[in-house]
Formats: sequence, structure tokens, C-alpha cells
Amino acid sequence: MLWLAAMRTLLVLLVGGALPCALGLDNGVSPLPPLGWSSWNALRGGYTEATIRAQADAMVSSGMRDAGYRYINIDDLWAAKNRSASGELLVDPTKFPSGMRALADYLHHRNLSLGLYTDVGTTTCGGQPGSYQHEEQDARTFAAWGCAPTPTPAPAPAPAARFCATPAPADPDPDPDPPPDPDPAPDPAPDPAAAARSEWTGSRRTTARCHAGTATQTICTTYCWARCATR
Repeated sequence: MLWLAAMRTLLVLLVGGALPCALGLDNGVSPLPPLGWSSWNALRGGYTEATIRAQADAMVSSGMRDAGYRYINIDDLWAAKNRSASGELLVDPTKFPSGMRALADYLHHRNLSLGLYTDVGTTTCGGQPGSYQHEEQDARTFAAWGCAPTPTPAPAPAPAARFCATPAPADPDPDPDPPPDPDPAPDPAPDPAAAARSEWTGSRRTTARCHAGTATQTICTTYCWARCATR
């Protein structure tokens, strides 16, 4: 039955690794979730701006940043016990003598992003000011301090070769086809061997175009899926 043959083909592709195509959505959404480091599990509130800077440097030197871990998130107990007279959040001056903006700039210079904990209630879990009835004010404060994702350079568009994993064979006949005969002779009887040779030449040319980047992604993707389905 057709469905059984299709299931067998799919099983071979998944288990045997015969699938030569790698497809993914190109819709502007990050391929990874937000990844980074948080202060709470290891330090609770026992950190300073020097601690956070050292952690940022370690993220860079260890390769974690380049692997996608770009957030340095400071959990509870970073703020002063009281808001300012105008209701704004203040940082603990003992822990952050340079201020939060200076720390954010330090992280941004290393292509990292700063995240800060807050609470929807009147106080945080550690008893510091929460954001209840200060949501917009606190959002403006966080933005002014630089708590925003650091833009990551967009990757260069993948060439069409990315969609065909097999090496591209050299085209034995790179010259363009001659113009059609204005008065062609009647077609001879079909020759199965000739048809097979023509199909092989066409497939080699299609593969070469995919690897050279001269074929559209749609052509290469469709061609790869056709090859997968017929293996």
C-alpha cells in the first residue's frame, strides 16, 4: 500500500540519515531561546558590580557567548531599599558604585545583554521595592539603564548549496545548448539508456547549480526533496 511505502521511506530517512536537506524557517524569529547566566543559584544576593563584570568576561573567554549565551541576568537584591522621592528605582550604591548604566555599557561592549529582576507585587521576594503601580516608570528606568537586548549581527544569507549536502560534480558540458533546429526531424523511438543518461546529466547540472548558488532556494529544496523521496 502507498501509505506503508511512504512510512518505510520516512523511517529510512530518519534512521539511516539519508536526508540531504536541512530546512529551517527564515521568519525573523531567533532560532534559539534567550540563553544566559543568572546570579541567583550561585550567589543569591552576594554579588557586586565586580562580580558581574568578572562573570561577563568568563562568558566571553569560555566561548559561552559565541555559543548563544548572551544574557547576564541580575536576580533579586540589586536595588536600594527605597525608591527616590519621584518614585524611581535606585541601585544599591554599595554593590554598584559605578551605577547600573555603566555596568550595562560594560556588557554591551562585550556583545552581552543586561537583565534585571523585578516583581509584580509591592515588594520583591527579598523585600525590595516591587513594580506594582510603577510598571511604566520602572520600564522607562530599565531602558535608560540599558536593559535591552544587544543587537546581534544578522547572519549572511545561506547559499543554495546549504540545501544540497552531496558534493557538486563538475559539469562536463558547461557550454550552452545550441539553438533548436527550425525543421527538426521526427523523434526516434524512445531509448531507455539515453533517457537514463539525460536524467543523470540533468541531475548533475541541478546539483552543480545548487552548490554554485545560481539556482533559487525553491529549486534546490524541491530537487533535494524529490531525491529524498526516490531513494
